[in-house]
Amino acid sequence: MQYAILENQKLEAAPGLFGECPGCQSRVLAKCGTQRVWHWAHLGKITCNFEREPEKEWHRNWKNDFPVEWREVIRWAQTGERHKADVMTELGLVIEFQHSPLHPNERIARESFHSNMVWVVDGARLQRTWGKFLQGQRSWIGTPWQGFYMTHFPDESFPIEWLACTVPVFFDFSGVAESDNEQSPNRKTLWLLLPGRAEGRAVILAVSRQDFLNVTRRRAQVIDPKKILQEIADFLALKRSLEYTEFNRQRQSYRRRKRFARRRYPKF
Repeated sequence: MQYAILENQKLEAAPGLFGECPGCQSRVLAKCGTQRVWHWAHLGKITCNFEREPEKEWHRNWKNDFPVEWREVIRWAQTGERHKADVMTELGLVIEFQHSPLHPNERIARESFHSNMVWVVDGARLQRTWGKFLQGQRSWIGTPWQGFYMTHFPDESFPIEWLACTVPVFFDFSGVAESDNEQSPNRKTLWLLLPGRAEGRAVILAVSRQDFLNVTRRRAQVIDPKKILQEIADFLALKRSLEYTEFNRQRQSYRRRKRFARRRYPKF
């Protein structure tokens, strides 16, 4: 956990501090070593839903791009179910940053609970994922909209465990170890995989990190996937219609040329 409650204040871990878990109200200790980012941990063996997988530097860097009051927000349902959002903006948008592997049941539970949310996934966690992405990108098809692409084979570009999400997923391949000078534009770009398909095609959008931060801070919804997918489906239907019309026109022209060639003309 990045924050605990100490004297009714939301504080980050610092050497020698004890605080209270904002989820279960148990006592927590500030862990301030050199191997992991500073964090709060429960004393003893206590099961708490809010002390999830250990945070990495990538995870913490993303959270730090948002105001403190938006980070680690605890949400309650009328049923008593509760979840901790990594970030929840003042407009109600939830952003979950995921570095470690996530069980499908946990992913589904969070998507169902938060509803209006997006994932940001660390695509650089495994070294092979970047090479896979570049290989799969070769089969992408462009669209009339700048930055939007289509593919029949999203599994060739992205980890398969994220393909069935019901909310937008942003893949971040930049990692934390490389400098900006060492990274290609592709690697510094966030790649958004929309939920759903347009006539069986996955839809992908290239987004800069700064654009992502600007949009998530100002909008209640990052993007309307249904609208985008419908527009692309309409474009594909129109393209087929035009291609069919052109095919018929050429076929009729070919038939006229053949009939003309078979005509007999008087000889001189």
